[in-house]
Amino acid sequence: MRVFRRNERGAYYVEWRPAWSLKPRRKALSTRDKQVAQKRASEWVRGEELKREGLPVPVGLWGHEVEKLVDLIEQYLTVRRGKGTGEKQLKDVRQRLLKVSLACSWETVQNVQPMAFEKWRAAYDSSAKTRNEYLADWRAFLGWLVRQGRLDRDPLSPVEPISRVQKTRKRRAWTEEEVNTFLAHGWPYRVGFCLALLAGLRRKEIEALQWGDVHLEEGSAFLRLRESTTKNGKESMQLIPEELRTLLLDHRPVACREDDPVLPEGLPRTDTFRRHVEKAGLVYQNAQGERIDFHALRLTYGTLLQRSDLSVRQAQELMRHSDARLTTATYTDVNQLGLTAAVARLPSILRGGIRVGTPVATGDNLTFSDTKPTIVDRMKTVLKEYLSPDGTHCVVTRHEHKMVGAIGLEPTTPTV
Repeated sequence: MRVFRRNERGAYYVEWRPAWSLKPRRKALSTRDKQVAQKRASEWVRGEELKREGLPVPVGLWGHEVEKLVDLIEQYLTVRRGKGTGEKQLKDVRQRLLKVSLACSWETVQNVQPMAFEKWRAAYDSSAKTRNEYLADWRAFLGWLVRQGRLDRDPLSPVEPISRVQKTRKRRAWTEEEVNTFLAHGWPYRVGFCLALLAGLRRKEIEALQWGDVHLEEGSAFLRLRESTTKNGKESMQLIPEELRTLLLDHRPVACREDDPVLPEGLPRTDTFRRHVEKAGLVYQNAQGERIDFHALRLTYGTLLQRSDLSVRQAQELMRHSDARLTTATYTDVNQLGLTAAVARLPSILRGGIRVGTPVATGDNLTFSDTKPTIVDRMKTVLKEYLSPDGTHCVVTRHEHKMVGAIGLEPTTPTV
């Protein structure tokens, strides 16, 4: 039973006696509007009954403590961890959820609005695949709240994924001249730059690299990429060339622990890297919209592998791709494969080469004339064997008939 009353200030409060108690309970509703008061009272009573039965209270019910979005995210990640999700994936999910909530100023789940997410996504400079991953993580988190009964519906359900056909970022491989010009300007992240260029490491793999992962034995130098740092979640041993081995030897501190990061300062953000490129006098994005950003160094590594005397399978293993098409298509810049020089090396198979002109049959041979014959010349060539020596008449002997010179106005008719 609920009884609505007003206090001395005119604000409503409710008196409610629950079924499990004889003592009525009172709750101030903090409003002078009766409809608002009835709505708040209903939500408060519903929450109390759910708590009495040990059921979760939906987020947003009036009169009950509203949990912070950050706390809900941590609870969600705890559930995911219990189901076997790896730490690297959990770290990525946390980063995506917190990044959007901070950018959109969402403190509670009631603040989540589809239009705010749409505006953030439109302004976020990334590929369609990456932006779809942000949406997928948020939809999974909100769906978990709905299944828990803590949210009535998913507020981001109207938001649709971006079509994967829309490619927002094109890259090209760095040229040798661009690489040396860039490094000559004293860029402070020289080691990180070369780890991407000469070993094909991704940004996150470089930032997570520790000295215990670096093995610089002469003749068999390699980098151990732990499963928690790789994109596919699998441990890998990445072989490195001698020049990168020498660079890492010079960069390694005299006294370092195995868990010390190779790059304590990390790598620059995209905007900072772009400023470094332009400061070096290089074109960051050409007229075709192709960039030489940091990830383009991995594209350059793949292109260098294709230009070397390696098989496709060897290049695929060094790139750590599950599909060779990624190696040969996506991570190869065909403009740097030296196709012009390759065509020039094609063997000659035509005897005597190729001459420009019009072919003319002379007996059993085929010769070329420098000028195009007229129709009269072609007719003379065809009729040459049928003309008499003086050119006055044609002689046809195939059917024993003869054509004779004209006498008068009419040709004579041979007598049978």
